[in-house]
Amino acid sequence: MLAAHAGRRIAVLASGDPMFHGVGRALADAVGAERLRVLPHPSSVSYACARLGWPLEDTETVSLVGRDPDTLTAALHDGRRLLVLSADAATPARVAALLRGRGYGPSALRVLEQLGHPDRERLTPPPPPTRGTRRPATP
Repeated sequence: MLAAHAGRRIAVLASGDPMFHGVGRALADAVGAERLRVLPHPSSVSYACARLGWPLEDTETVSLVGRDPDTLTAALHDGRRLLVLSADAATPARVAALLRGRGYGPSALRVLEQLGHPDRERLTPPPPPTRGTRRPATP
């Protein structure tokens, strides 16, 4: 598509931060970063950390957009805070099943939607506290 517009200025509109799991990477690879002017907006990760009160630098992010949910397995560790970017509405259930299957069943799982939209933003309530310690399943 870019070849059809060679020599012309092109604008690409994308939501969030295009250089964080967004179209910016693909464009930089295709035309070279020096030819881009990126005007980012806060990413869903920034919004999520703000809503949860988590420091961004202490929070690992795993994208499941276009990836197998098992990609998350490498990031699972006791006490780790993770933000998981969903591929679709079924992703939270898949993540919950993966957590149960790996021995992380009692983990707190919250779903955040429409982040940054003042009238539609939603954050599920925190789960009730659980007692005892988790013993990971043996793979």
